[in-house]
Amino acid sequence: MLAESRNEPLPVGEDESTAVGRILNAVRTMVSNYPFQFDRTRNVRVLDGKEEGTYDWLTVQQLVRNENTFVQSEPRRRSDPIDQEKHRLLYHLDHSWDFQSRGFPVGTMDLGGASTQLAFSMSAVESSERMRVDPNDIQTVSVFQNIKTSSSSESLFVHSFLHYGIFRAHDRFLENLIAKVDRTDAPDFKILDPCMNKRSTRQVEFEDEVYSFVGTSDPDPCIVEISALFDVYDQSLDGVFIPTFPPEMRFVAFDHASRVVDRLGMEGFFRLSELLETASTFCKLDKTHAQIINPDSDPEKLNSLCFEALYVYSLMHFGYSIPKHQAIIAFGDYLDEFELNWGLGAMVFEAHRLCTLGRL
Repeated sequence: MLAESRNEPLPVGEDESTAVGRILNAVRTMVSNYPFQFDRTRNVRVLDGKEEGTYDWLTVQQLVRNENTFVQSEPRRRSDPIDQEKHRLLYHLDHSWDFQSRGFPVGTMDLGGASTQLAFSMSAVESSERMRVDPNDIQTVSVFQNIKTSSSSESLFVHSFLHYGIFRAHDRFLENLIAKVDRTDAPDFKILDPCMNKRSTRQVEFEDEVYSFVGTSDPDPCIVEISALFDVYDQSLDGVFIPTFPPEMRFVAFDHASRVVDRLGMEGFFRLSELLETASTFCKLDKTHAQIINPDSDPEKLNSLCFEALYVYSLMHFGYSIPKHQAIIAFGDYLDEFELNWGLGAMVFEAHRLCTLGRL
């Protein structure tokens, strides 16, 4: 029984000093009464970001190796027509691709609310760049089809970037706008938000003050403000070196990344320049027209869509250094009818561990 942390690091072990710790211990006590193989600390816990990224990657590999390759926002029937080139994850590879010797060319980008996880195979990364990767960002895993037989061992680059999740990034963005105004006047002053549709408004509480924001529909200044959120230098994001993606590498981006682009009417593979154009077009709308094309949207969520769309673009382009003209990311929450998350990967990892220990 595993959980993920949405906002901050959570206790390890049987810590009774927090509500989370007490909840975990209550679950451990309950489950220990059942006739399962059970390790109190390992089998009921909160995942760390590296584990979550590893399990994301294993989920995708397991599905791809079992010929689930169509990336989409919602599952379709197999008989439904689908744009093969836009949606097929491995459309760029021929059927002779050798996973054993050439590695696994599908990485994962899981954009959460508080953090974002990036994972991909190191098999084709240049040796000079391998040496620059922090050993803590390398994870060795086994990928298999038959539960009794491991088919391959793979070294991954895996990192969880805390504070780069979409909701935390928005909080940081608003805090930066607040920091630029005179706080003595700000409670009565409308702070201009370039990442919100014109005539949209919101109020934000920060350090015991309530600040009012009004949208200006300015995508270019919006991108400038968002780019300031990224601590990028010499192929590093937030001090973490990210090796160059091999040319055959493709990625699946899911969770909030998929949700946001789906709201823009996009899914599957497309160039980042297309995402930028579509997001900018939406951001230029005023509040009324934004509501017309999104009639079922919650007003507060709609207020954030411009920021979120340009943030997804900026994370991929500024954060991960993916060129605008490349279409190497497929956005979607499903591979065929299977939902993408870390759950399947966690089961695969644990099943292999138990096999290795001779307990399955």
